[in-house]
Amino acid sequence: QLWHHFQTLETGTFKPNLQRGGVKEVELIKNAIKWPKLQAYTFYTFVLIIVGGRAIYAASTNWINDEDYVDGNVTVVANTKIMPYTTWIPFDYNESPFYELVFVFQIFATVVYGFYIGATDALICGFMMMLKSQFLIIKNSLDRLMVKAQSGDAEDADRIELLDEKSQKIAAKLTNECVFHHQELIAICERGEDTFCNLMLLQFLSSLLIVCFALFQLSTLSPSSVQFFSMVNYLLIMGFQLLCYCWHGNEVQLVSSLISSYAYDINWVNLNESIKKSLILLMMRSQRPCYFTAGKFSLLSLETFMMKTVNGAKENSPPQSELVKVKMAPPKLEPVEIQPIYFKVHLRILFYLGIDIIPVESPILRVVFYFYAFVIIGLMCIFTLTEFLDLVLNFEGIEKMTFNLCYFVTHVLGTVKMFLMMAQRKQLWHHFHALETGIFKPNMERGGVKEFELVKDAIKLCKLQGYVFYTLVIIIISARTIYAATANWPYDKNNYVDGNVTVIVNTKIMPYTTWMPFDFNVSPFYELIFTFQIFSTVVYGFYIGATDAVICGFMILIKAQFLIVKNTLDKLLNKAQNEEEAEDMNRIELLDEKTQNAAAKLTNECVFHHQELIAFCDQAEDTFCYLMLLQFLSSLLIVCFQLFQLSTLPPNSVEFFSMLNYFILMSFQILCYCWHGNEVQLVSSLISSYVYNINWIILNESTKKSLLLLMMRSQRPCYFTAGKFSLLSLQTFMTMKMAPASDSRIEISPIYFKIHLKILFYLGIDIIPIKSRVRRRLFSAYSVFIIGLMCFYTVLEFFDMVLNFEDFQKMTFILCYHITHILGTAKMFLMLVLRKKLWQHFQTLENGIFKPSLQRSGAKEFELVKDAIKLCKQQGYFFYVFVIIIIGARTIYAALANWPYDKNNYFDGNATVIVNTKIMPYNTWLPFDYNISPSYELVFAFQIFCTVIYGYYIGATDALICGFMMLIKAQFLIVKNTLDTLIERARSEAQTEEGVSSKEEINQFHLLEERTQISLSKLTNECVSHHQELINYCDLAENDFCHLMLLQFISSLLIMCFQLFQLSTLSPDSVEFFSMSMYLVLMLFQILCYCWHGNEVQIVSGLISSYVYNINWIVMKESTKNSLLLMMMRSQRACYFTAGKFSLLSLQTFMTIVRGAASYFMFLRQMNS
Repeated sequence: QLWHHFQTLETGTFKPNLQRGGVKEVELIKNAIKWPKLQAYTFYTFVLIIVGGRAIYAASTNWINDEDYVDGNVTVVANTKIMPYTTWIPFDYNESPFYELVFVFQIFATVVYGFYIGATDALICGFMMMLKSQFLIIKNSLDRLMVKAQSGDAEDADRIELLDEKSQKIAAKLTNECVFHHQELIAICERGEDTFCNLMLLQFLSSLLIVCFALFQLSTLSPSSVQFFSMVNYLLIMGFQLLCYCWHGNEVQLVSSLISSYAYDINWVNLNESIKKSLILLMMRSQRPCYFTAGKFSLLSLETFMMKTVNGAKENSPPQSELVKVKMAPPKLEPVEIQPIYFKVHLRILFYLGIDIIPVESPILRVVFYFYAFVIIGLMCIFTLTEFLDLVLNFEGIEKMTFNLCYFVTHVLGTVKMFLMMAQRKQLWHHFHALETGIFKPNMERGGVKEFELVKDAIKLCKLQGYVFYTLVIIIISARTIYAATANWPYDKNNYVDGNVTVIVNTKIMPYTTWMPFDFNVSPFYELIFTFQIFSTVVYGFYIGATDAVICGFMILIKAQFLIVKNTLDKLLNKAQNEEEAEDMNRIELLDEKTQNAAAKLTNECVFHHQELIAFCDQAEDTFCYLMLLQFLSSLLIVCFQLFQLSTLPPNSVEFFSMLNYFILMSFQILCYCWHGNEVQLVSSLISSYVYNINWIILNESTKKSLLLLMMRSQRPCYFTAGKFSLLSLQTFMTMKMAPASDSRIEISPIYFKIHLKILFYLGIDIIPIKSRVRRRLFSAYSVFIIGLMCFYTVLEFFDMVLNFEDFQKMTFILCYHITHILGTAKMFLMLVLRKKLWQHFQTLENGIFKPSLQRSGAKEFELVKDAIKLCKQQGYFFYVFVIIIIGARTIYAALANWPYDKNNYFDGNATVIVNTKIMPYNTWLPFDYNISPSYELVFAFQIFCTVIYGYYIGATDALICGFMMLIKAQFLIVKNTLDTLIERARSEAQTEEGVSSKEEINQFHLLEERTQISLSKLTNECVSHHQELINYCDLAENDFCHLMLLQFISSLLIMCFQLFQLSTLSPDSVEFFSMSMYLVLMLFQILCYCWHGNEVQIVSGLISSYVYNINWIVMKESTKNSLLLMMMRSQRACYFTAGKFSLLSLQTFMTIVRGAASYFMFLRQMNS
């Protein structure tokens, strides 16, 4: 295989060609050959230095050798000769000639190993250098393209007018040759990656261990010793070895990605449209660089090198764009028979456990089955309930509790999956039916027998996963059964009475802990409970295993469908030319008209297949995402408890064996979800590569445009998530260890967020303008009073904090609220300053192009806007309720602490000693004694009033800003809905005779008639205008709110720090702890709202390109396609909101804050204890 790689790089299109690129090609190849030689010579020299150092050390140590002597019956070895390396020898090598022979053997073996490794490294790195030189040869070919097209006239190469026809033909030929060279180069890169990736993984893991041990050795050796010198050189050679791999891998990645820049930098203005299109495809493919990886887990790059050398044991996640290649069996002559229900085994298991995904046709049998399902599910729920009761009633320590929780959380998860599968069984059956029929059904005419092989392999893999899971379940439960049975054999109860108490000397051990309302130590209760526990856990295990296999089976089949699309693309030109030979596939001249028509038809079918597949992916993701979130959270808890249990059990016990297998099962379960989710993501993203790798040069412009749109959509992969929070990918695995619209118009109030605007109005912020001059002056006076009162309260808080600076706990308590009130003051003044601009924003969103329109896309627009308003209201109500709960708890705490109150002051000399001071809800400094009435009641009411006002200020402001983001998201969804109904509305507007509701007509492959095309072009332009206005509005809103967001994030971070410190010092059963906990939840909810809605805007705006792609653009004319293409390209850069331009408002940002808060909390807990 290696010889084939080297032969390929030295012949054919890769051979240096003076006519193509001149002398520079030869120079590039010579430089690529020179560097591996230099690398190898350096490595060999280091090997000799290291081995020589060890040899000198051993020889010099053995220079003086004392004789052995006999002391009684013991032979004392005065000095044993030291060897360069430690090896076991079955004889005494301290005497000649054995000493010299072993010495030479060790030196010879280590030198040979060193030269083995050095030569292998030089060959692999040389392969990467040759690939880099080939990319630079392509760059050189692109640079010389215009000069060669004009027959060497370099002076006219920079002109702007088009080339003559003869030069255009030469340029077209040279461009096609360059593209073909690039395609071949990418193919050999991928083959080289597949050849070397596993060796690279072994290299990285070995180097990591060796560097660790070498550093440890250096820390123990004397710097002046020969051993230290040898070990330093050894560490240097390991670093040099890693650097060579990472450096050359990084170079390949960089140079391959720069091809798009090289193509852009030529004078392509002079070229015709066909050549430009070829260059565009070349540029698009180059945006995804070639790379080399270590076992598909980590890129060979300088970043990887730094992480390995600086961070030591830190592992890297796999790149998002790599793919573990699926090696298919050689195709057979006849199609492989596939059973009608793909996952019949797992569906049958679920059927026997009470879940009828496979429908029961007979009404009588259905009634009987429902009774049977009720019994099975009832038994499972009873078992889980008894586990919970035992957990609550028999809390005897952390070890027993974590053991119970390992299984209890699993069974709760099994119960949820059980009810979810029951609720969604019809939807699941519909999904299965969709995957087995229609366009997803394997088709001999479309892709040959390979389609059947792909689907069969997917079914086989799903079965295998289920069988592995079931086997592990049986092993784990059997181990628990054996442990419990042997622990109870022999059994001697020997109870005795001590006074009025019966003392049980021995209680029988059960496989699992469940509470029972009777004594189960006697027969037959013991045997019945034993059997009940084993039966319930086996049923739960098979429930979970079958559910996981079914969900993963969906993902495996989706991956198979993407590979079928890939196979269809590979065979496209063969089928278009009605030939099996691929000899003419590498030609550069265009196909004839008949073949072009056939290729266009096959391309359209392939695009339609891809569109349907993406739609199916989205449906499956929506169906399973929240179940995945529950699975991930449960697995996280279970793995934690399992690891704790493993740390407390003896390794030679049956319990340890059972828990270890349980841990392996949980890891296998998460790995299956992440692996298959990762595969779907990778394969779907590689469709663009598969498109590029076909010989698209010989296709006409229309077919190229279709393939171009297919490539652009494929650059955003399909994926599965856990509750929209986390992708199902290997990176996640490594980290863990709308209702249908009605035909009638929906009324929407003229001021969308009237409730929150009214609250701000009552608090002194007049975003809704006041028309009357007199009322405006009165309101201004009222506003000054309210805002002044709030500022006065914040100043009193500040004084109290300064005067009580020495009490750290009290100061942090004050800071929790003081920073919140400063933030509220800032929001208050910002709303006051921006009130006119905010009102203008609201008016923009409620009028013009953003106003919902029945003529544009129907009642769904009103539904989308109404949902955004409703969600904004709910967020505000939730915030206000939390504010009342938090302040109410502080009020109750302060009132109860002061009841009854006895002052009892007395004089000690000249000082008044206050025996009891009344406690206030919050800390503020006051220049008088507030312990007596009515001062106490007034100050108490003043504090409660001000904190409630601040809470409502902040809540209303947050609701308004998040409301902006919700409405922006709704507008993007309106754009999506507009795109979905584009062709239907164009037909209706053109008043054609075709029925607009006919799905067959909408999915047609021939062009629409002229009148419809005109209407379609007009509607597309309106949609593009809507999209442009929306992007401009997003930018305006981002500029207005970004600095407030930065202040919000910094304040929230500080507040949470102080909250966590307070929680670490308070008693969990106190009112103060409850109030502070609610306060922390409120802060997290506040940040989550900003991050969630910011993330939604980013996602939905980025998905516009997908929505454009999913419409039936095949039937549109070129100008409309170009408009949509520009819209798609702009949508690839999503709209977003930031915190002061520093950090995106996204779920990733929220998770980072939460993780930081949790780490800080644990740190403070340790400090406090």
